[in-house]
Amino acid sequence: MEGGLNEIGVPTAQDFNSGSLMGCQYCSTTINPSNENRESSQNAFLDTSTLSNFPNLRVYTLSMAKKINFNSQKKATSVIVQSNLISYIVNVRKEVIISAGTFQSPQLLMVSGIGPSSQLAPYSIPVISDLPGVGQNMQDHIFFGPAYPVALETFTKLANDPAFLLSKFAEFSTSKTGPLTNPVADFLGWEKVPARMRPGLGAEANIALAKYPADWPEVEYLSGAGYVGDWSSLFFKRTFLPTFPSSLPSLPYPPLLKTPQNQKMDVNTQQS
Repeated sequence: MEGGLNEIGVPTAQDFNSGSLMGCQYCSTTINPSNENRESSQNAFLDTSTLSNFPNLRVYTLSMAKKINFNSQKKATSVIVQSNLISYIVNVRKEVIISAGTFQSPQLLMVSGIGPSSQLAPYSIPVISDLPGVGQNMQDHIFFGPAYPVALETFTKLANDPAFLLSKFAEFSTSKTGPLTNPVADFLGWEKVPARMRPGLGAEANIALAKYPADWPEVEYLSGAGYVGDWSSLFFKRTFLPTFPSSLPSLPYPPLLKTPQNQKMDVNTQQS
């Protein structure tokens, strides 16, 4: 992957933790050094804090924050929460930190009265702050590329051969070796749409791309050690073949794209 990306003009970066994503490199992963398993924020912080019975932490499971309440000074005072269809109020002493993901974070803000007033008014939501940008700028994430069948053992066998998967799981569990030590897409690349391709995208697409900062990547390359055919289904149409003739062509897999400029960008990139 590194050699291929270098050849098309994507240089090798030192890492992706310095503030710049341009270039290609192995991605950083979080590993628990005690058992060599993949670590997450839940494993590292939430579970540890819960087991330690921290007095300043209370976790509400199977619960949903429904609305943030504000006082006349527009300061958050409480949060309406629902657990098992029962609603109640959690009072706020200092602040409310919203970390509900790409979709639910702006949704929670908007149902609480923070967002474009034109969208809040039809639902009779009192406007706390008219912020036009909240809940906006959702864009298609174009996802396509070549899939090459090769005469090598890849992750595709893990998906199609239960006995092989069990054997590799046993290998990882006992010796921390084998394919399950790999996070699948471990080598990444980022760049701007190359200048030679931009004229073919059309005026509308170029106007949209011009809105991004100079250091903002527009293309991401993901490596995956597996063969999935035309990618029409990542889970139900995977094919494993033990050997392949070298003359088999690659298979592009265009996604369903909503906007004309994204469709044009997809076709232009595949042709290039």
